[in-house]
Amino acid sequence: MSQQTGVRTWSQLHDGVASAIAADDAGNVYIAGFSGDLVTKALVIKYRRSDGHELWSSQYGQIASNGTCTAMGSAIAADRQGNVYVCGTATTNLGTWLDFLLLKYDSNGTMKWNHTYSKSGPSTDAGNALALDDSGNVYVTGSSDWGNGIDCITFKFSGEGGQIWFDPFNRTGVSRDQAEAIAVDGTGNVFVAGRSIGRDGRSDYVTIKYNGSGTQQWVQRFDGPQHLDDVPVAMVTDRAGNVYVTGYSTAGVQPLDYGEREDYDFMTLKYDPDGHELLRLRYAGPDTAQDTPIGIALDDSGNIYVAGSSEYLNGSSEYVALKHNPSGALLWTMRYSDLSHGLNRPTHLLLDERHRRLLLTGLTSTSSGGYDYLTMSVSTLDGSILWLARYDAPNAQTAGIGLDSTGDVLVTGTTLRYVYYDGWSTR
Repeated sequence: MSQQTGVRTWSQLHDGVASAIAADDAGNVYIAGFSGDLVTKALVIKYRRSDGHELWSSQYGQIASNGTCTAMGSAIAADRQGNVYVCGTATTNLGTWLDFLLLKYDSNGTMKWNHTYSKSGPSTDAGNALALDDSGNVYVTGSSDWGNGIDCITFKFSGEGGQIWFDPFNRTGVSRDQAEAIAVDGTGNVFVAGRSIGRDGRSDYVTIKYNGSGTQQWVQRFDGPQHLDDVPVAMVTDRAGNVYVTGYSTAGVQPLDYGEREDYDFMTLKYDPDGHELLRLRYAGPDTAQDTPIGIALDDSGNIYVAGSSEYLNGSSEYVALKHNPSGALLWTMRYSDLSHGLNRPTHLLLDERHRRLLLTGLTSTSSGGYDYLTMSVSTLDGSILWLARYDAPNAQTAGIGLDSTGDVLVTGTTLRYVYYDGWSTR
């Protein structure tokens, strides 16, 4: 899409399901996901920046002894040399369990190396998020489900594929710890955010800091005042080594005619480099319903941007974006719903500081009962909407948003056409 108007400049369809999007310094676009039915393989596609021409695509997956194959890409990143990294899951040789998966391709689509991980014994292991540092190292975090519990697993690999360190995290006395996000600061410290679920079945935030050698520096947990579910979804670091984590915190339980419904609020936390909590920012929408963030970003001045969806008790929802100053004061709030006042739910956020805008993409309901993609550009100065772009896509599911080197906007997702899924990207 044009960075100034949101007009679509090209789009492409490809059999499969898109999960994530990235761009390299030359503006080329990379999609990760999976394709296939009984034999499902991780899928990586590279498109040319100028016109969306497919430069290459690659599938990864090994057929198990029972004839099945399941491999999926869930996150993707590109380095300055145009190498591409994808993490996700892949079946074991027996075809009954899933292994953690990490792939590296060069700029021509040649696979340079791959890694899988499986906890000893039957387990389901998954890579959920990845990050790169300026030295070419790769950091991946995810989860390992071994039946009696779930560990948060984090790896550091060199650009050549050598494993530098590995840490499985499980809070003592807690059965399930699952990583959702990872970030690396300018000095090589690694931060992981996830959910830690106790024996009562309720989730807390857990934030972990590692030094560059993989040694845990501190662990912080957040349990909201209601001691109900608190679920982190995204994190970011600043140049001073502070870390910001956003997610939702259960504010209460609302009785309904057919049961009850939990009331979620945005909850954003800031920790200093030593793990001390500096800020706790809560946002509650106009109704006692579910307000759930999807991402967080910082600008160079330290302002904090959080976006997500805000629901009403009648089931409708709106896009919502917030800007806080470095001290946590709320500077503006943007809320948007289309004329039908149905579902309006962003799924991904991206800050484009060069053009002073916050980019959101997600779903909006249609009069026929389906969903379209809805992408918007929001001014970071005052929260005004600069442009809106809809894409008519049957049974749409957005999967990611990015920027190319010129500031054009990249969106990917999945749409149901006939009896199969097509991944698509639009610039």
